[in-house]
Amino acid sequence: MGWAEKSKNKSFVKIRRARLLAILLFILILIFSIWLIIKFTSTYWFSHRERANLLIKDANDVWILALDNKNDLAYEVKIQNDLVVNAPGGYGQYPFSGVVKLANVENDPYLMVKSAAWMIGAPIDDFILSSKDFKSNQKIGIFNILDKKESHSNLRYLDRIWWWWKLKQKKSGDFIILKTYFPKDKEDIASRKIFSPDKFSQNYEGYFFDSQIRDEDTKVIIKYKHFYKAAENLSRIWRGVGVRVVSIEKDENAKKICALIFEDESERKIKNTTHFLSKFDHCDLVNEKVQGSDLVVNLGEKLEKDWK
Repeated sequence: MGWAEKSKNKSFVKIRRARLLAILLFILILIFSIWLIIKFTSTYWFSHRERANLLIKDANDVWILALDNKNDLAYEVKIQNDLVVNAPGGYGQYPFSGVVKLANVENDPYLMVKSAAWMIGAPIDDFILSSKDFKSNQKIGIFNILDKKESHSNLRYLDRIWWWWKLKQKKSGDFIILKTYFPKDKEDIASRKIFSPDKFSQNYEGYFFDSQIRDEDTKVIIKYKHFYKAAENLSRIWRGVGVRVVSIEKDENAKKICALIFEDESERKIKNTTHFLSKFDHCDLVNEKVQGSDLVVNLGEKLEKDWK
């Protein structure tokens, strides 16, 4: 083989390698682009959320900001530190400041989130804290929402930006203030402040409805095995968004895992309700014959323990 032919072969090998590298690079860029698109489209920017509730805890205060994006309404719920509330999970009743301390000791901010959700009777998906250990003196304002160093949150950064953008468009006067304490008389103001879920619901029923869930008008039976309190607490939150809970029943043969049981032909009609309920514990969807309702929710051991 002559020198010219060897050089030709070497050049051919180099070109083939370059093409393979270019194809490999293209495939990697394509995979990364698809991953990026999936990640971005799963954020709040593309979810068309009708309702969004955010709990904020800074150095001294806890409050909930609730957005009704469909009707362009916004609500603010300030939680007083000395207000006695229920702490789901079998902890009993505490002033809300005690719930915050408990969440810190257990290193579980969701204890505080669950108490707040029980109060307003609606799920709270998002939270922002002034620090992970709740000890920071930092005040949280609209721009702190974007600063990951100055706050701790369960939100992805793009979802933080979504909240920042939504709140940036609101003025303080745009928020409707919802009270959490309804004293009977002047003497009652000086006594121990105990949150009344019944009074809150009487004053603000429908404020947290999700129209898609409400319009489905799905009749739901909740089944539990051990803890009625868990079913009651969850029922309050589910009713708050428009789920029609018709019965709470004890079932000694209840499944150990969370399951949503419904007939196959009902699946389309109740899809928004099943999607909402399944998020509470990644509940299994089971097609079975049901009586007296459109949907049976078997809570399972974990949900009962978390919400008892």
